[in-house]
Amino acid sequence: MHPVAKCCSMYCSCVMVSGMVFFAILAIMESNHNMFLTHGKTQEEIDQKISALYITMAVQLVCLVTCIAQIVVGTRKEREEEQRQRELDIQNAKDGIDIF
Repeated sequence: MHPVAKCCSMYCSCVMVSGMVFFAILAIMESNHNMFLTHGKTQEEIDQKISALYITMAVQLVCLVTCIAQIVVGTRKEREEEQRQRELDIQNAKDGIDIF
């Protein structure tokens, strides 16, 4: 896995976690009828907004899991490739093939 892709996946994971926390705080404030967020809104509008925030958090959770899975799979492939290369180098050394 290219280092930039791994860095991007880690960055996206952190952004997703911070986004989930942010939207959770907004949902809690909405459900507690914060006067700055719910001023002039009906209960139905507030409930719809809370539902939208929960859906947003669920989508971010899916993206978070996807980014973490990409890191894990990419790292596993890197390890397998390194192991295969080591075994190939050892085999070449046993056969007397110049490895330079």
